[in-house]
Amino acid sequence: MIQLKVILKPNSFTAVLNYALRDPVLHAFTIHDIRNEPDVTDVIACIMDDGVIGYALAYLGLLKSGARTRIAAILYTDNIDVVPELVKWLCSKYREHEILLSAPYYLRDVIQSNVAVESVTPFYIMKLEKGREKLILDVEYRKLRPEEIDELISRHPGDEFIRSRAPLLKKSRYTYGIVVDDRVVGVGTAYVAEPEIWLIGSIWVAPEYRGRGLGKRITSVMVKVALEHTSTVALWVEKGNERAIRAYRSVGFEIIDEWAWYGIREGRVLH
Repeated sequence: MIQLKVILKPNSFTAVLNYALRDPVLHAFTIHDIRNEPDVTDVIACIMDDGVIGYALAYLGLLKSGARTRIAAILYTDNIDVVPELVKWLCSKYREHEILLSAPYYLRDVIQSNVAVESVTPFYIMKLEKGREKLILDVEYRKLRPEEIDELISRHPGDEFIRSRAPLLKKSRYTYGIVVDDRVVGVGTAYVAEPEIWLIGSIWVAPEYRGRGLGKRITSVMVKVALEHTSTVALWVEKGNERAIRAYRSVGFEIIDEWAWYGIREGRVLH
């Protein structure tokens, strides 16, 4: 049995931030949430021998006037023995909410043995270091205004991807679009824009323009913008999305780790 202590916010913020900065690619969202949205971020840290060996973070920004009950969460540890403690805290404190937990895939057995998990969706974390980019920028592109996102939704009312991500696209200071005949036909954004790491995502191309390499091009645009501010860019991609993985590799990304999204409904702790 390991001896550990648990610290909560605000003391956990500094400890976990310093821990996360050891590997910004893996902890991009954690760095962003603690620095930029502390009022809607909750963190627990497990400490052993005066050092952080694991943490769980809950992001509450998706809760708006009770309209949504989903909590986005992250769990990471250097010691698998602390996973039950972290899961218990997360699911007990937010038992009334659905939790979408991001955590390393190798932790799946211990997570599932401690909490009722409804779904497990593996994804890769990919990164690109400055100097390894292979960009294709032979398109017109520009930073998008919020009203242009609304226009996209009106033109593609049945597209759940673009509709569900519209709030994030409008919130980000770095949402860009590919423009053809003065119409936006592809978008991408930065979820995290920190000096140590940028995390890009929500790469989308209008259905009528797919198959023309525009996915590579909007990814190239986002990488170009990111590398003006940082030397490392990351993205998350579902493991089964081979087409997207090939496109990202062609731009210069490489797979560095496998994680998963764990869908947890109403935080049912099993022990």
